[in-house]
Amino acid sequence: MPTYRIDCYRSRTADDEAGSLVTDLMDGIVSDNGVSGVTVIDADGHIIAGLRNSGGLYRGAFIRIRTEDLPRVTNDLGQESDLDLAQNEGLGEKNFFVYDAERGLLLWQVNGNGCHVSRFAKFLSDQVDSPTRISPILRHGALERLMSGDVLLSKFELSFALPTNPELYPDDDNSQRMMELLNGIDADSIVIKAAANAPGRNRNRKSFRSGTKAMLSSIADMPGTRIVRATVDGANDEIDLISDRLSTFIEVRSRGRYPDPNRILPAMTECIEELQDELDAFFGDEENRID
Repeated sequence: MPTYRIDCYRSRTADDEAGSLVTDLMDGIVSDNGVSGVTVIDADGHIIAGLRNSGGLYRGAFIRIRTEDLPRVTNDLGQESDLDLAQNEGLGEKNFFVYDAERGLLLWQVNGNGCHVSRFAKFLSDQVDSPTRISPILRHGALERLMSGDVLLSKFELSFALPTNPELYPDDDNSQRMMELLNGIDADSIVIKAAANAPGRNRNRKSFRSGTKAMLSSIADMPGTRIVRATVDGANDEIDLISDRLSTFIEVRSRGRYPDPNRILPAMTECIEELQDELDAFFGDEENRID
């Protein structure tokens, strides 16, 4: 059976600590019988389909409808013709998701031909008219260590491909400046190794500015990122924001090109129980929640 990767994220909307804006949006899509039809969500042809609500768990598919750069029909003689599609048709690329409204937990099925989760974040932001950030959940301790005020970073290493779609650029200032530089010189990819304390220099030790942590976190969530590592100053300790991301893999029978929604969505829901200890450690109780 095909194997699918499931990534775990936390969704947060500005000025909405309770998460009611996204929940109200989901409830507006789901009909009275608990199941949505298909709702067009933007002018670029992204739709959300089959959304169901079961006890605060919203399960459905986010679909990108391709109407440009389509493949061509080819016969065994090499003769080509256009796909015979109606005016309102295109090729759909799906990402299945499960959203836990109580914690703002998002489980996202990775599909390289579909959408990056940042596109879903843009949809939520546009629909609720408030910036919505979808951040990767790190395994126990990793995020807390990175963002702790007691942890100073002395080195970091990055390797990533520049996204072809500017919508996928990170939104923090340092990352934006880096993306603009790369785009300005027509770079496709980059590898960076940076140190705050060059070997052999006789001066007081220093560390990177605090904004570096937000930059590393943002780039780690960007499609095409291969390496994001940081070294803690004064310790032989490394934080790896790629290997420390919380994800899992499931096997599900497919129905044509895509997994059967009646199988993958229940399987994704079971992932919550499988990863419960890690999720509890990340979210904590209300007064100890990691921000």
